[in-house]
Amino acid sequence: MAAFLVLAAISVGLTVGLSRYFFQKNFRQFLLEQEKTIIERIAGAATEYYEKSGGWETLKRDPINWRDIVRAGRGEEDSGPRIPPGQGTQEAFPGGRAVPPPPPRAMGAPPGTGKGLPPPGAGRRPAGPGGHPQDILRLGERLCLLDANKKLIEGISAPIGELTLVPVSVQQQTVGWIGISNDFEITDPLKKNFMDNQSWALLVIGASTLGLAIILSIFLAKRILAPIRMLAAGTKDIAAQRFQVRLPISRSDELGRLASDFNTMAGRLEKSTQMQKQWVSDVSHELRTPLSVLISAIEALQDGVVKPDDQTLQMLHANAGHIQKLVADLHDLSLAESGALRMNMTAVQPWELVHEIVERFQERCTDRGLTVNLKNQAHGPAAVSGDRRRLIQVFTNLMDNSLRHTEMPGVLSICQNLGPGGVTIIFEDSKPGVPDDALPRLFDRLFKADPSRSDETGGSGLGLSICKGIVSRHGGSIKASGSVLGGLRVEITLPLLDESRQNDGKGHYDD
Repeated sequence: MAAFLVLAAISVGLTVGLSRYFFQKNFRQFLLEQEKTIIERIAGAATEYYEKSGGWETLKRDPINWRDIVRAGRGEEDSGPRIPPGQGTQEAFPGGRAVPPPPPRAMGAPPGTGKGLPPPGAGRRPAGPGGHPQDILRLGERLCLLDANKKLIEGISAPIGELTLVPVSVQQQTVGWIGISNDFEITDPLKKNFMDNQSWALLVIGASTLGLAIILSIFLAKRILAPIRMLAAGTKDIAAQRFQVRLPISRSDELGRLASDFNTMAGRLEKSTQMQKQWVSDVSHELRTPLSVLISAIEALQDGVVKPDDQTLQMLHANAGHIQKLVADLHDLSLAESGALRMNMTAVQPWELVHEIVERFQERCTDRGLTVNLKNQAHGPAAVSGDRRRLIQVFTNLMDNSLRHTEMPGVLSICQNLGPGGVTIIFEDSKPGVPDDALPRLFDRLFKADPSRSDETGGSGLGLSICKGIVSRHGGSIKASGSVLGGLRVEITLPLLDESRQNDGKGHYDD
């Protein structure tokens, strides 16, 4: 709120100050433009005087004519320069007016100083209707006459830089200058009152704007701080591991989107915590069974209840192997999910690897009564950039999964297709199928669609999770759906290798 108020006060102060400054400046410029016409007429009267008198010498001897020149230029009645001394009743200006010689100058008054002149308005008609107009801009106190060299003849004495000069020209030759000071005060009550009213109006506008800014600052501060306080409280809940906290979303601006992101983060943390707890529980369960069997068998051997024959040793070896495989699978899954799984990428033909895996499992499939059908619908080479050992691990897990979960006798169909996304390897087996609600979770760690049946077959629930991690590291995708054969359908799509590298067997390591 303080920041809003400081910003508003600075903005309003600058706006009012600059508006007042430029208004006064432009208003003074407006008044100067008004008097420009008068100055040009005065310059014209001075030109006429110069032509009639033949120079400025007579003006220097009779300075009152300077005042008459000014009055003539301003268009005042009963005005006009006097006839230069010694010229009798000779007409000096149009109109035929003969003016008697001026009264003598006061003693000691030097020529050109204007001293000894009669008081303003003496011998003239008074100001008012029909008289001399009021000198609003105080021209009489701001004018001067300079010769061609810009030396003062009559009027005020001021630096040249502070004057606006209008030339006095005779036959296209500058014989003098009419100068007017740019520094003046507005004495007209009407104009002065107008400027004061405008300044007061600007101050009122500024004060009103600042008051409105204060009200808006209070409103905005409350509107902004309220969701921030809720976010702070929610953050404390997250720090205390209360991940079920959710913030109400009542706005669609940045703070509303931040609250939505916070809720998303809290939801993912809650889900991650639940999965972690489930993960620990599942791993403990998977390890508990074979360890219990091992411990019981060893204790029986120690007590002499069981003899260390081949059958007992084989049972101990099988349980130890199960634990070893589970630990290896957990390690591989951890590396795959963290992106640290080391890959030796080469040009690989997936269909060749499928044939190799089927040959390895041929005896087991025959013993279990599982018929394997192979169908290659890809015409031409279908090489991918992959790690041969890791891809064999994927296909091995899928074959082992079908052997464990397919009712015998059963059918396993393996097909290869080519499409815009690359090469697709499809594994489809016969019943039993997987419930629709379980399909999205098949690739979760330690997930078992039928836990009791998995325990019987020895599955750990990590095979498909490892497959997903390896396929993702190859830039491919894997998905599960229902099979037309009644069981499970798993599709693996891998991007094709560039044609220039189709036959390149050289590999590289991807750390």
